[in-house]
Amino acid sequence: MSVETRLAEHLANWGLREFSREQEYYTWQRESLSSRVLSHLNELAKQRQGGVYVEADREFYDLTASPAVLPVLHSQRFGYYQAVGKAIAKYLKAGESVLDFGCGVGVLTTWYASMFPDCNFTGIDRSAQSIEAAQQHARTMNVSNVSFYSCSIPDENISDTFDVIISTQALFQSEIDPGLPSRSWESFERRNDHNRQVIYEARTGLGARLDWLCARLYPSGRFLAFEKTSHLGRRVLLQRAIEARGLFLDRDPVYLSYFSFGARVLDGPFYLLIRTPTSKGFDENHLFNPVDRVYRCQGNQADFIWGIFKELGSLDQPTVYRKQGVEIHWQVCRTASGLLCGRVLLPNLFSGVLMGVKEDEELLQTMIKELIDAHLCQKTIQQSLRDIWGVEEPSEVQLTPLYENHSCSAQSVWEQLSKQVVLREVTPENIEGQQYHVELGCCEGDLVYLYWANTLDQRQLVIMDSKRQQLLEEHFSESGAES
Repeated sequence: MSVETRLAEHLANWGLREFSREQEYYTWQRESLSSRVLSHLNELAKQRQGGVYVEADREFYDLTASPAVLPVLHSQRFGYYQAVGKAIAKYLKAGESVLDFGCGVGVLTTWYASMFPDCNFTGIDRSAQSIEAAQQHARTMNVSNVSFYSCSIPDENISDTFDVIISTQALFQSEIDPGLPSRSWESFERRNDHNRQVIYEARTGLGARLDWLCARLYPSGRFLAFEKTSHLGRRVLLQRAIEARGLFLDRDPVYLSYFSFGARVLDGPFYLLIRTPTSKGFDENHLFNPVDRVYRCQGNQADFIWGIFKELGSLDQPTVYRKQGVEIHWQVCRTASGLLCGRVLLPNLFSGVLMGVKEDEELLQTMIKELIDAHLCQKTIQQSLRDIWGVEEPSEVQLTPLYENHSCSAQSVWEQLSKQVVLREVTPENIEGQQYHVELGCCEGDLVYLYWANTLDQRQLVIMDSKRQQLLEEHFSESGAES
């Protein structure tokens, strides 16, 4: 039996289910949990986001560990468990002592223990209810080589040292804190400011946790870390903290890819760290996912946008593909600004468009090839369409932009727009030196754009035809740029 199969069976034994669509999951969630419990979970989530962190965080995880809630809430992490569990298991060896820091309810800890019966595992978490759930499940599984303890870090009651320390999304609540800001809204580069680093480590609790864990790692031990730090500000904060404590990369970090409700997530990176100096260094460049630059819409929205593109640009000759009785029409329209639009048409079935810039053309062709070859991976054409376009969201057609990007890659698209003319702009700065920039402009090809950027790596770009400039004028005013 493969590792993937064993892990999937393990997750199923916990009552976890895998869902390809959000709608199916949330229907199950509402059927499984009372409105009172859902309301309580939502309130605790708001408190965590609002800064009421320690108490609300612990209460939230205590509640998610209850028997009725556990399988429902943790099913959201099915793909995550599969990716992380497989990655970490690859580096465990027989006879080792292993600490799983922030083990939660022990979903992965119990699996590691069952996979490596000659190892001794210790799982710790600050949620007492999570530890109770972990202990109960270990007994049910008849896994005797794992112990679980509830404690807050740092805790001097645990003085053992370990061959391996595992920490997965436990060193700091990274999705809440943006991490170290960039030098300016135009750059993703971070100052190497020791004082600022210390402040951020203290604020997030990262420094104290790393100090405690490093003190419990054997000199020849390995530290396996996986945090939600694809955001550069968080990643740089973590990497500099790791480096300052004498931990080195044993191999290049890797981003783990997994599906969540049918959408592919790129998360991490996953670090394999040792105490022995190596030649490998930490990368502080931003991670760009090319697919993020591709804007897409379908149905009536796609037809509306395609009509505007045809007026503004020039059309390539259409290409017709035929596979397994399915006919797929593909045509590209190019504008003078460098923006391009590819239209996919399946007669009487589907209409969709993909938008990007000139350097994205090869990527668009690849996406279409995946669509055409969908049968090779035993997908229906309908499933493949959902993989690329997702589920159609109702929207007023007239508001559909020619292009929209809310990822960091929006900056590279903005930089490539031809013959930009700035109409209005503003760049406020707060007392901590953090900036945001809002810019309304026009470019070649009778297009207008609205660009928004800040020092926390947030980027947004919206492009319209000049006939709808008023919409972007309103968005510029609503952004707070003129307040």
